[in-house]
Amino acid sequence: MNFKNMISTREEIESFFGTSPLMGASIRVTKACNFHCKHCYAEGGKKLENELNLEEMKNVIDQLKALNVMEIFFTGGEPFTRRDMVDILNYTNQKGIKILISTNGSLITKGIMEKIGHIDFKQFQISIDGPEEVHDFIRIKGAFTKATKALDLCGKYVKKNLTVGTVLMKYNWQVLPEVIEIAAEPFANKCTLYYNILWNLYFSSATRTGYSVKSFINKAIFRK
Repeated sequence: MNFKNMISTREEIESFFGTSPLMGASIRVTKACNFHCKHCYAEGGKKLENELNLEEMKNVIDQLKALNVMEIFFTGGEPFTRRDMVDILNYTNQKGIKILISTNGSLITKGIMEKIGHIDFKQFQISIDGPEEVHDFIRIKGAFTKATKALDLCGKYVKKNLTVGTVLMKYNWQVLPEVIEIAAEPFANKCTLYYNILWNLYFSSATRTGYSVKSFINKAIFRK
């Protein structure tokens, strides 16, 4: 690659794309969730009374399309607690916007996959945080079996970018090699590793002690 020819300034970007594109957006489609994960930052659980309905969601997607958004990451809560999630995904796909989605996998069925399996997902992520004992401890009992069954099912429809997503925390960092083995067993072709930082806690700690992000992670997760 000739780095001298890469576009870098705003003027060059606008000249190339015809505008300043919005690279990506994230939509939390619901706060409803059927799990109670220890690390949940979204306070998932009960659906909010004023969540956007399908037509309102389409309107948001239309606005993002008008802003030249390239991709949308759908999260929750658990996205598939919405009965219209399939409609949301198909509408986004019709608009030519790349789709990323994260799910715990527990509500995915063959019927759902038959309706969205044609979509060229940029990422279809199923959360697995460890082997069965660890994953169920972090999420809920039976979560691991549901996640692995979903991974197996989705692999028949999602031909690329099927991803196992793992949140790094004190409960599972020692079993990460096992997570990779689990991901490699069925059809997943990607593993993503996340860590959630409680920013209010981090910045208050940083102010008091001069922590770097690295030292905060070491202390919070690895107990160093």
